[in-house]
Amino acid sequence: MTPEDYERAQRKLTRYGHYFDMNLNSKLPADIVKTKAGKIAKRQPKYDERRKDYYQSQCSFRGLKTTGSKEELMNLLKSRDIRKDLAVQAEQDDIDKAMREFEREQKRVAREQRHVRDEAWWHAATTTFEQKLPKNPRRALEEEAAKPDTFLKTSCQKVDRGHYGTNSVRYYGLDRACFELGIAYEVAAGPVDLPEGAMPRRCEIFGELGAVRREVEAFVKEANQIAAAQWKTWEAQQKAKKVAEEAKRQALYDEAKSTADWDLTGEWVVQCQELATYSSKSTPEKLSMEIFLVDDFSLNAVAADEKESEYEYDGYGEEADNSEGDDNVPEAETATDSSLSRFCARFHFGVFEGIMRICPTAATRARAASGISSSIKYNPTYEYRTRMRGADGQILIEADRYPARGMKFSDHGTKLEGDFDCPYMKGLLHFTGFKVKHGHGRQGSSASEWTALSEEAWNRAHYTRWGRGWW
Repeated sequence: MTPEDYERAQRKLTRYGHYFDMNLNSKLPADIVKTKAGKIAKRQPKYDERRKDYYQSQCSFRGLKTTGSKEELMNLLKSRDIRKDLAVQAEQDDIDKAMREFEREQKRVAREQRHVRDEAWWHAATTTFEQKLPKNPRRALEEEAAKPDTFLKTSCQKVDRGHYGTNSVRYYGLDRACFELGIAYEVAAGPVDLPEGAMPRRCEIFGELGAVRREVEAFVKEANQIAAAQWKTWEAQQKAKKVAEEAKRQALYDEAKSTADWDLTGEWVVQCQELATYSSKSTPEKLSMEIFLVDDFSLNAVAADEKESEYEYDGYGEEADNSEGDDNVPEAETATDSSLSRFCARFHFGVFEGIMRICPTAATRARAASGISSSIKYNPTYEYRTRMRGADGQILIEADRYPARGMKFSDHGTKLEGDFDCPYMKGLLHFTGFKVKHGHGRQGSSASEWTALSEEAWNRAHYTRWGRGWW
C-alpha cells in the first residue's frame, strides 16, 4: 500500500463523517405499538435517534439513495436487506486491516531511520562523552572505560541534578551502570532544612574512588555555605519586612490619633491560633475581617434580645469607659439615637465565614440616654452577634442561639480583642486583631447577608438543594 492508497482507504472508511454501523437497528424507530383497541399507544419504544447526516452515511454504505427527509431515510434503512450488511462490514474490515499493516510498516521504517541517525550522531567525532551520557549511560561508560587514558582511573565527573526530582529521567540507570562496571559512584546532597522558597540540591559523582570522595566532600561543604548564606538573606528579608510592617502600622496609628473620634471601619488582620490551625497545623490560614458603618438594624431589637437572653454580658474592661454607677443605669430607648454607631463586619475565620452585627453595649446605650458622651474612645467596648457558614458551605444555624459576645477596641481604634463561639470546638476562643487599612467611615449594609445566613434560608436550602435535608 502506498501513501496515496492509504488516503483513499481512509476516505472509504467514512461517509458523511460517520463509520459503517452494524448496530444500526438501535438507531431506528421500532414498529408502532398499538393498544388492544387498535389505537396508537402513548408510550412507544425509545431509540437512539441521530442527526440526518448519520442516516445519509448508512444509506450510502448500503447503496441506498441519500436524498429526502430524515424520516424517509430511516424508512429506507428499516426495509433494507440485512444480509448485505455482513458483506459491507467484511469489506470495511479488510480496508481497516490493510491500513493497520501500512501504519505498522511506517513505524518500523521510522524506527530504523531513527536508529541510523542516532548511530551516526553517536560515532561522530564532535559528540562528547557528556552528550552521550544522558542518552545511554551504560554504553557511554563502557566506551570511556575502554580508553587507555580514561579519566575514570584518575579523576571523577559530576552530574548536577539541580533540585530534588529535577531531570530524574535523563540519567536513569547511571548508578546501576557504575555498579556493574566497577566504577565508584556516590550521590552528594546539600541540606534540606532551608528557608521558604529555597530548594535542596544534589549531584551524582562517578569515577576514581578517592577523587569521588573528595568531590563529595567539596560539594557538601559548598552546599552548606550556600544554605547558610540563604538563611542569612532570609533573616535579613524577614527583619526588613518586620520593620516595614511596623512603620506602616505606626503611620496608621498616627493617622488614627489625628481624628476627633476613633474610626473602627477598615480592614483588619485577626489572630487566633485555634482557628488558624483548625484545618492544617503546618500551614495556618490567614484570618481577616472588614468593618463598615451601618444603620440597617435597630438597637431596640438588640435590647429585646438581651432581655430574652439568660446570658449576662460582662463586657471587656467596662471600667475603661470612664464612668461610675453603671450597675443601676436606666434602660435606654436608642433606636432613633443617631449618635450611637452600629457596625457590621464581614469576616473570614479559616473554616468559618460570615457577618457580624456590632453595636454598643447596654451600659453604653444607657449612658447615651442619660446624656453622657457616646464617643467611641470613651466607650471602646462593643458586643456582637454572628451568622456564618462552615467549611462545607452549610449555614450554621446554631450561631443564632449564641449570646452576644464582647469585642473591645484600643489604641485609637487600631487594635481589638474579643471572644468567639466556635461551633466545632468547645468553649470560647480568644482572638486579637490589628487594623491594616483605614476605612474612613466607610458605609456598608448587613441586611442581605444577614438574611441569607438565617435559619429560614437554611430551611429553604435544606429542601431545595438536597430534598431530604443537609445530611
